[in-house]
Amino acid sequence: AERTRYLKTNPKGVSEMCRVMEEMKKENMIDVAIKMLRLGKNTLEDIAAVTGLSLNEVKKLSEQPAA
Repeated sequence: AERTRYLKTNPKGVSEMCRVMEEMKKENMIDVAIKMLRLGKNTLEDIAAVTGLSLNEVKKLSEQPAA
């Protein structure tokens, strides 16, 4: 409860929570990009536009071996 209060009411806590949420969002968009790359139906530009990732980030993901 104390940690939750800190994250909701303390300016530093709010900032920390926003940073964590942005990181989680980016991780999710990377997962979406990887799935789109595996489907092979979209251009790198389309994937960047849909996910909000930069074209360079999408290119790097496309060059990684499939897991």
